[in-house]
Amino acid sequence: MSTIQSVERAFQILQAVAQFPNEAQLGDVAEATSLPKSTVSRMLTTLGEIGAIQQAHPGAGYKIGRIISDLITQPSWLVNLAEPWLKKLVEQTGETATLSVMDGDRLLYVAQHSDPNNNIQLRDWTGIHFPNLHTSSPSKLFLAYDPILQKNYLARPLQTFTENTISDPTELAIHLKKVKTQGYAWVREEFERGLAGVSAPIFDQNEKIVAAVSLYGPIFRIPPAGNDAEFTALVVTAASEITSHLRG
Repeated sequence: MSTIQSVERAFQILQAVAQFPNEAQLGDVAEATSLPKSTVSRMLTTLGEIGAIQQAHPGAGYKIGRIISDLITQPSWLVNLAEPWLKKLVEQTGETATLSVMDGDRLLYVAQHSDPNNNIQLRDWTGIHFPNLHTSSPSKLFLAYDPILQKNYLARPLQTFTENTISDPTELAIHLKKVKTQGYAWVREEFERGLAGVSAPIFDQNEKIVAAVSLYGPIFRIPPAGNDAEFTALVVTAASEITSHLRG
């Protein structure tokens, strides 16, 4: 079967640029692809014009562009990528694992897996939007890692749902700073009594949070604060591995 050389070369160059964690220089890409620098230069210019790669400024190195990042962070693609880790979390803990993304200014749950043998099952949130970002563990991550989203959200009145809800903007800002520093978020009965969960972030090539993987369960089955290191580690590891595969 015949192939189109320019398409092949474009993907070779994209793969080469993606190999570099910071920025790829023209010589780096030429060496990685074994193509002449003149050919690589022309291809990089074209890929830059369509947004497949980007430069911080003229003369800077190259990074994967917004158009590619947008394609690989579509919810359906992320669900297919994350499915094995969600299932593994359920097998490891017996609790409910979810994957969520932001849709505008609301959290959207795009996948959920549970242990069918549990007598107490959580509600299936798949396809449901969640606007109360200060009360769930995945949405706290999006607030923590997106300063614009956080600023806009903290300007609103924050509803109180339980005695554990953090509804004071100043207190919530301090809490979100801690969430970002530690790289994960816990909630215990902040939206609904009896429900607890932990989430960790998934990042794209540009270090932007694009999704969150979570474990939820009844408060009596979830380890209490101070004894939750194992649960936290499982979720953080899953999110880190999904991030690696997303970037790869």
